[in-house]
Amino acid sequence: MKKNILFLIAGCVLLDQLSKFFARQNFQMPVEVFPFFHLRFVENSGIAFSLPASRWILIPVIVGVLFFLGRFLWTSTASAIQKIGAALVFSGALGNLIDRLFFGAVTDFLAFWSFPVFNLADSFITIGVVLWVWQEIFGQSKS
Repeated sequence: MKKNILFLIAGCVLLDQLSKFFARQNFQMPVEVFPFFHLRFVENSGIAFSLPASRWILIPVIVGVLFFLGRFLWTSTASAIQKIGAALVFSGALGNLIDRLFFGAVTDFLAFWSFPVFNLADSFITIGVVLWVWQEIFGQSKS
């Protein structure tokens, strides 16, 4: 299971970073995919939904979250669903941390209606939290 989790994390971080690289290169001008969905490059120096936050506060917090999740993934006897959820949150946090360290801000590029612009890492975090909470509420067994 640990090897599968490592592959999941590596694949998600790679997909996230490749998508952000592509966005930085190609979406300086918005690209309309559908009337309600655009691809456009935005740098987000804040936190979720572009709320303001200092980079020097965020980085230690993110490193702490990564440490906690890494320890959980390595030592926990939680269900497979909870571990997949934690791995997705870990992947998203790591992907966004890479952006903060190398670019000073997170690259966002997925724009639906007037919802704040986001990226794949944000999606991984959201899906991971939903899986973890779902398993916590409705799951019965450990696997």
